[in-house]
Amino acid sequence: MVTPRTKLILVVEDELMHLFRNMFALSEKYAIETAEDGYEAVRKTRLFKPDLIIMDLRLPKLSGISAIQRIRLFDKETPIIALTAFPNLKGDALAAGANLYVEKPIEIAEFLCTIEKMLKGGTT
Repeated sequence: MVTPRTKLILVVEDELMHLFRNMFALSEKYAIETAEDGYEAVRKTRLFKPDLIIMDLRLPKLSGISAIQRIRLFDKETPIIALTAFPNLKGDALAAGANLYVEKPIEIAEFLCTIEKMLKGGTT
């Protein structure tokens, strides 16, 4: 159930969606919206105005980096966590407008702490 205190997180991931669904399933603090490619991420950011975006960088159709660039054209405020298994993309992700870069595989408890901090206005 979405309440005024629930934070909406847009999860853009084409492979680990089940992991994210399970991470947030039992929490009433978060509602998640999902997207499986960069185009859908841009569209859903406009539509839902999420409180946080978790963006995989390797996506079908439109890369996460290109999606971040497009989102930043109309939304400079929403925090974006770039997520990838390819560390060579860190600089590109941050240059595109991601606030934070996290390497896969993720440690769930630590990642949830990172999400909390980002939602409270922190950077890490």
